[in-house]
Amino acid sequence: MVKKYKYAIIIDTEFVSSKEGAQPFQISMLAFKIENSKLVKLNDFNAFIMLRKGLKLNYFAKKCTGITDEKLKENGIYPDMATHQVINYLLMFNIEETIIIGWAPSNDKRMLDLLINHEEPMIDLEAFDWFDLSKSYLSLNKIETKETPSLSSVINFYHLRGYSFHDSMEDARATATLFCLFLKEYGIDKTIYDCMQKPKKAKDKRKNIKDATSQ
Repeated sequence: MVKKYKYAIIIDTEFVSSKEGAQPFQISMLAFKIENSKLVKLNDFNAFIMLRKGLKLNYFAKKCTGITDEKLKENGIYPDMATHQVINYLLMFNIEETIIIGWAPSNDKRMLDLLINHEEPMIDLEAFDWFDLSKSYLSLNKIETKETPSLSSVINFYHLRGYSFHDSMEDARATATLFCLFLKEYGIDKTIYDCMQKPKKAKDKRKNIKDATSQ
């Protein structure tokens, strides 16, 4: 029996990745309560993060996101502060009742892990259930392909306007809009539960979680 979720966190990140290492420089999350296949927004999280020593914004990151070294220095917070803020935000929600949703979120998950578990294990992200909303789009539209469609192409497919991509908050908003659209049109069973693989069995989901506030 597939468990039912009460909360959904929509996530997106922008990051740098090179031979020197990888790190997110923007993390955005939108939290919703799921009520009868409808979403009720609870709150959001958005943080720009200064890069650790040895890392820098490359040409691709600057071109795609529009971020500059000056903007990141002006608006960014230290990685350690971002780590505590992200952990505290995630732990506002009951892990057993929460699903984290993204558009092809494997990189988002990896970046989150790199940020919060950089120096020592702080939180096991496998404790949460993760879901790729692009799978819903392909399944609901009966599209058979091994390639993941871009978020912008799907937004355009549904003739949605007002989104600027490659800003993690904008991408999270776009993903949330598609999630709402799918729920309204198809219901939560077809949107999520029918597309999900069987959840992995977890031992003690809070076993590897430390109190960030005590660090």
